[in-house]
Amino acid sequence: MGRVWYHVVVAFGVGVEGRLVPVLERPAADAEEAVRVSQAVAHRYAGAVAFSRWMDVTTGRYGPAVIRGRYGEVPAEIFRLSRSESSKRSAGGLFRSNGTAPRASSRVSSARLRLAEPA
Repeated sequence: MGRVWYHVVVAFGVGVEGRLVPVLERPAADAEEAVRVSQAVAHRYAGAVAFSRWMDVTTGRYGPAVIRGRYGEVPAEIFRLSRSESSKRSAGGLFRSNGTAPRASSRVSSARLRLAEPA
């Protein structure tokens, strides 16, 4: 078949220990919408990031994330996601294992959204 692109916005808030944690995950129709939405939600939260990544529908492998925009405070680990190798695993929870994006405005816990493990 081919590749399908997914576009996502993730907003971050400050957790109980003062660390940035994901608080909102939302799919977007295209890269431009992801940028617009991330700019808007960054004003309500500590920060937000817009990114895109492809999935090979034949193998289920995901390509590296392409950061479209970063607004406000965003964890440094987010940039490791864009440099990582293709993986069959979802983007640490940013996409469901069946390749579908999460529902709009779904809230996520920091346990579910692991962008990158510490080295």
